[in-house]
Amino acid sequence: MSFTAAIFVAAGFLQGFAGFGAGLLAVPLLLLRFDITVAVPVCVLASIVLNAQLCVSYRDALSWGRIMPLLLGSIPGLILGSLVLVHAPPVLTRSVLGGILVAYGLWGLWAKSATGMMGSPRPVYGYAAGMASGAMGAAFSANGPAAIVYVSLTDWPKNTIKGTLAGYFLANNVATLAAEAASGLLTLQVALAGMVGAAGIGLGGWMGVRACSRLGERDYRRAMFALLFLMGGNLLVDVMRHG
Repeated sequence: MSFTAAIFVAAGFLQGFAGFGAGLLAVPLLLLRFDITVAVPVCVLASIVLNAQLCVSYRDALSWGRIMPLLLGSIPGLILGSLVLVHAPPVLTRSVLGGILVAYGLWGLWAKSATGMMGSPRPVYGYAAGMASGAMGAAFSANGPAAIVYVSLTDWPKNTIKGTLAGYFLANNVATLAAEAASGLLTLQVALAGMVGAAGIGLGGWMGVRACSRLGERDYRRAMFALLFLMGGNLLVDVMRHG
């Protein structure tokens, strides 16, 4: 259990700091110890605790008016993603997504025009990002990147970005947990590991929030783009290793 706790402290720190990335770090490490039918529900349980904590931490910057377009747009996106899952080769879709994230991350790190280029976005852009997120989530369990790219293009302060992502991810986590419960995946093993994970991720999230509070807006943006680059690179490596 100390192994599980350590993973979630690190994952919580990452998401508390950047606003995303906990699952990216936690799930591959959990798979060293657990079957995927345990690792994923455990991560979802812990993520609910973390994102609820982040919603509280950034409650002054949290606006459901910013979150709802993402959530509503994700509904038709789920249908689109299901069609992609059935008809498109998984290797192709994952490779394209990985390549886009790597290129976008590099552009964000080096282009001065990347920061806040969309300004304060109209709701239609939120719906489009939500649709892309829903499609990615249904097609290959990666609903985060499109939402992250969307918020990175706004001129919102870092606390608004993190609060928006926390609210969006929390709603997705709850929906995912309900689906997993209906599928019978919430076993005693998942519940016990989830409690350990929740404690670890809560501690890590608190530390990440404190560390991020010392970071300026520009440096936070650069950290976001660097993590997007790493997410894309991780997808491409996974495709090359497993096809």
